[in-house]
Amino acid sequence: NYSLVMKHRKNPIARYINIRITQVFKQAEAWKPYTVNLLGIERDSGLLANRRMKDNAAKFERGLDVLKKDGVLENWIIKKEVRGGRTQNQLVNVFYDLYPTREFASDIKRSNAQVNHIFKKISER
Repeated sequence: NYSLVMKHRKNPIARYINIRITQVFKQAEAWKPYTVNLLGIERDSGLLANRRMKDNAAKFERGLDVLKKDGVLENWIIKKEVRGGRTQNQLVNVFYDLYPTREFASDIKRSNAQVNHIFKKISER
């Protein structure tokens, strides 16, 4: 949905997550989470350039807030991976379970069905 993606034009993280969910989450369901980790997003997107993981997590979560406001995500759950001893805990990675809205999940499934139909027609030729 191009118009929905362009709604996030002021937040490149939100735009990136929206596109990634539609490309990767083929069998989307509102009750089924799409799990991403912050290190993977940082590596693949190039949009999280802060040295501290805490700052990258805050920037990523602002993007998730935009997606929730725009009706892409219903909710998300955070799981933090912390390493360290008794005196200092260091945030190593953050995992996010993203739950799409029913409308967004049905849009994803509908577009995937259209793509599969097109590829089937092409392969029949």
